[in-house]
Amino acid sequence: MRPAVVGRKILNARTMNPAVLKTVDPPLGALTGQEVVDVHRRAKYVAVEAASDLFLVVHLAKAGSLRHGTFGGAAPKPLALAVALDDGTQLRLLEQGHKKRAAVWVVRSMLDVARIEALGPEAVDVTRDELAERLAGAGRRGLRPVLTDQRVIAGIGGAYSDEIAFAAKLAPNARVDRLTDDEVDRLHGVIAPVLRDALAVLEKNPKADPCRIHGHAGELCPVCATPLAGVFYEETTMVYCSVCQTGGKVLADRKTSAFLK
Repeated sequence: MRPAVVGRKILNARTMNPAVLKTVDPPLGALTGQEVVDVHRRAKYVAVEAASDLFLVVHLAKAGSLRHGTFGGAAPKPLALAVALDDGTQLRLLEQGHKKRAAVWVVRSMLDVARIEALGPEAVDVTRDELAERLAGAGRRGLRPVLTDQRVIAGIGGAYSDEIAFAAKLAPNARVDRLTDDEVDRLHGVIAPVLRDALAVLEKNPKADPCRIHGHAGELCPVCATPLAGVFYEETTMVYCSVCQTGGKVLADRKTSAFLK
């Protein structure tokens, strides 16, 4: 985003859904006339920094995306926020789906967003010892819920928790407080590569599928050719290989299964 927006002045910023804006002071209008000096990212939060020490912070949630360009015609229904720049382009926040969870803040510091202050270390930067400490402090919880807990490690969602567990050959319901040193080593060794490899795929083709198993329940495991198993929930599906990860055990396909207890 930096090459696209840094150095540009904000002509105006407006929300199409008032519920998306989570702050009132400073107001959204305080950004008008301000030059964009930088862009930052923290987990799924993107912050546009203005010259007046203001930050427009956007959380993409599950189905949000930021688009930059010159847009004509009527505003699309998924449009939640539009920031007009002085070169005739716009920065747009769009959110697909019925459940609108994307959020926008105007703050004087990114840490004024309480959720950002509570985030754990970035997944691609966490050290082995830091990871071990955070897993030990997570208590009697399963691997997948811990990997997706942004307070433990920031930046891993459901899809990549599946990919990481698969790459590490760990069960998604493995108790994190019982992982051996070797298992922690394996887990740490795959987190950054899995995320960076996926990013490399998406940079070449944003519509490509960078996942080896997530979204492929019922298809053959790319390692052992066993049909991939899935635990289906209202909004997502956890995918794993019963041979490579769970020693032949098929996890109960209900929300009250042991891995969530």
